[in-house]
Amino acid sequence: MRNDWLKTLLALLCAVALAGKAALATPTDLANAKRRAATAESGNSIWPWAKAKPTGVREPFVARAPQSPSFTRNPIEYLKSKTPALPFTSKGKMASAPRPTMPPANATPDALSLSTPSGPPTPEFFILAGQMCEGQHDIPRARANFQRALTMWPGNADVLRAAARMEDRQGNLPLAENLYGQVVQANPQLPGAHNDLGLCLARQGKLQDSLQMLEKAVQLQPDKPLYRNNAATVLIEMREDQRALAHLAAVHGVAEANYNLGQMLVDRGRANDAIAYFQAALQQNPNLQPAQEALAKLQTTKMANAAAPASTPQASIASQQAANSQTASTTGQVAAQPTGPNATAPPPIVNGAIPQQLPPVAARPGSTIR
Repeated sequence: MRNDWLKTLLALLCAVALAGKAALATPTDLANAKRRAATAESGNSIWPWAKAKPTGVREPFVARAPQSPSFTRNPIEYLKSKTPALPFTSKGKMASAPRPTMPPANATPDALSLSTPSGPPTPEFFILAGQMCEGQHDIPRARANFQRALTMWPGNADVLRAAARMEDRQGNLPLAENLYGQVVQANPQLPGAHNDLGLCLARQGKLQDSLQMLEKAVQLQPDKPLYRNNAATVLIEMREDQRALAHLAAVHGVAEANYNLGQMLVDRGRANDAIAYFQAALQQNPNLQPAQEALAKLQTTKMANAAAPASTPQASIASQQAANSQTASTTGQVAAQPTGPNATAPPPIVNGAIPQQLPPVAARPGSTIR
């Protein structure tokens, strides 16, 4: 009885050892064991159905259910057998699924980028380049830009006017007159060209020719106050006050026209002639406060001059002439200022019925005269 128990215990130990060896076997050991088992089975079996089958005959394919994981097989061999079913490539790398690519956003092209096509140059480009050079006091380069533009676009009105205004601002009035004349000749129906030429002629003292150009501008665009104001300014220089009043009254009220005409006469040292126009403005609008103040100021000055001692008439006359000359010399500054709290003359109006002071003839083209 004791020997039987020993034999049983020994058999169990052998079985456990064989199972552990099979579990820890290497792939080479497993392959050799399979070959030995196959050889022994084919050569030592006594049963006829256990003999090896001819190699030329193939067994029919039979679909089999997937085997459950085995805990006795080598794990490396098991993973190799299951590779097609796992999300790994043959090289052991993760197979990444194709990712959709987003189309690039339609970004706004950069206008300043060198890769952005700029197209051919335009007259506005050369005009801007010339004005920038003039702002930097580089007059030769500004002229070169205008000349190049005129070479590419002969007779272009915008380029000619820009070049003429630059020469006008530089004091080259004959050259500016020539350029303005080219604009008028090429564009006879452009009122601004006639206005520019008329002002340039007035600055040279050619008042009659200037008036002709300004009235042509008024004829082409009669409802624009700027052209009528400029024509009235030249007419006052020619002492044709009634014609100037007609131009002012055509675009302003009658009271405002008389007031503006009177103020322009005061600015030119003709205070006595201005009194009548201030009185006419008050007859049309008794509540016109600037006209009241201007008339009161002139009457006070006139009474002060009349009350001066008779022994010094020459001194009084000399002081009056000096005051008139000072007023005439500052005509350009006073007339270029709009009516407002900081204006020297005339005082402001609450309802804003009075237009701006008219531009003087001696003004250069710029923000006031176009």
